[in-house]
Amino acid sequence: MQREFDAEDRRSSGLAVMPSLPIASPRMRFARRFDQRLIGLLGREGLSGDEALWIEPCGSVHTFGMRFAIDVVFLDRDDRIVRVVACLPPQRWCRAPGARVAIEFAAGAACRWSLVEGQRWAFDSGRARGQRGAW
Repeated sequence: MQREFDAEDRRSSGLAVMPSLPIASPRMRFARRFDQRLIGLLGREGLSGDEALWIEPCGSVHTFGMRFAIDVVFLDRDDRIVRVVACLPPQRWCRAPGARVAIEFAAGAACRWSLVEGQRWAFDSGRARGQRGAW
């Protein structure tokens, strides 16, 4: 059964990469508690192009039990992209030494938004950090 994004998630602050890289702000969900991070995207049929899951703290992710591929962007403590994993298929695992955050997007998002290592993430209105976990 697919879990739906609720009204609180739709009000979440979007995420943008440096002003020189205009991207649409995804509807962000936050997984900060252990149980939220453990479940992640399990049970979903997929992600639409405007959905993403922010997992913190997180230095590795897996797609065991999932039915779809995802793009994963890892950020360090300075909000710099330290690794981009495009199209991570089901039943796989990946990690990024030094990462503090993993953001899971629909497959293809990293390429569509030209996300590369070394870029710094900037938050729209800076509200994302203050949001409580919504998973």
